[in-house]
Amino acid sequence: MTKSFFSMRATLFITLLYACLAFSNVSINDRDEKIQHAMDVLSLGSIHDANVLSFTQSAGPVSQVYSFTIQVGDTERRQYDIELEVDKQGARRVMTSLWHHLPGYEATVLKRSEARQNNSIRVQTYNIWNFDGEWPVRKHIIAQVVKAEDPDVIAWQEIREKDGTTNEIIQLNELIPGYSYMYVSSMKFPDSNDHEEEGIGIFVRKGIEVLSQKVLKMRHDGDCPDANTRSAVLLQLVMNENRFNFVGTHWSYDKTCQIGNALDIWNFTRKAIHPEFLLGDLNIVSDYTIPTDILTGKDTSSKYPKGDYVDIWEVKHPEDKGWTFPSGVKATLPKTRCDRILSRPGVRAQFDFVDVRIVATDTYYYVNGTVTTVAPDPPTQQYWSSDHYSVVADFIYKKKF
Repeated sequence: MTKSFFSMRATLFITLLYACLAFSNVSINDRDEKIQHAMDVLSLGSIHDANVLSFTQSAGPVSQVYSFTIQVGDTERRQYDIELEVDKQGARRVMTSLWHHLPGYEATVLKRSEARQNNSIRVQTYNIWNFDGEWPVRKHIIAQVVKAEDPDVIAWQEIREKDGTTNEIIQLNELIPGYSYMYVSSMKFPDSNDHEEEGIGIFVRKGIEVLSQKVLKMRHDGDCPDANTRSAVLLQLVMNENRFNFVGTHWSYDKTCQIGNALDIWNFTRKAIHPEFLLGDLNIVSDYTIPTDILTGKDTSSKYPKGDYVDIWEVKHPEDKGWTFPSGVKATLPKTRCDRILSRPGVRAQFDFVDVRIVATDTYYYVNGTVTTVAPDPPTQQYWSSDHYSVVADFIYKKKF
């Protein structure tokens, strides 16, 4: 969310509703300070330029959750839910953020391709390779890829943030309008010069209703050498009156840790009654598939539960390895199918598989501010969108009865 994307020109006014809200010993000045902080982390500008209708807060052991509503123009209201991590010095850093339109108010919808059916859903997973590899250029390439694919929901991995301000998902949102977003901070790098942290993100096309959000923090212990926290996000969504779950995640690089990730994901999602997508960089290597076998029920041992997810690539392209890593920028590394799209049926509905494909496989050039796959004359520097390729899948939502 950015100032240009969420332009708010209405003058702030204090109504009786605004003045009478219960804030649990929070003064007006303290309340405004908290709202302003939440707006700062989302690049929403000044509270004095926004029409804030309501604000509530709740606290957990290591986080604070702010919820506030903003009137935008005459016809739109947006509800923001921001979870902030609070350190020992009282500093707040965003852990999760999500905004959605309130029922009964108009939302500006990014128009889908006319060739797409009303019950069709297109999803995409994209590991963007953090700030590496000429990010100022690559973000334009990524934006062009996404616009060409026109997905309804996107799972992002390796989203980086610097100094609590420069967040890649906000930069992508500037270049790819028409989506609301969620960002979850997973791991921190306190020794980096830029105080970087990394997390996962979700883009949801505006007009798709977000009913709920839930975050899973997967912490490794025992024999797992990966000290980084891994995360998953579960959103319950409604699109064209069809309800479904969308899970985005990024797993550990270590095989041992991936077993724990798979079990955490299954426990996190197994009670879902609606059809569900699971997307992300699972870091699976070709000679060790037990973690995904747990989720798809293919594991033959009796040690683990048997999930009912389906790996869409294996269904649609059973003879194709479907390598998604590395791209040409790291061509000498071993090939793997890290990036996956899985789904599972619900009680009363399911997804029919239409297509799944690997995209962003081209070599790109950036000439005079324009992304192209045509080599210029004279030649200029070559770019890849990421060190991963991206995966896109199309589904039809089908009710069983």
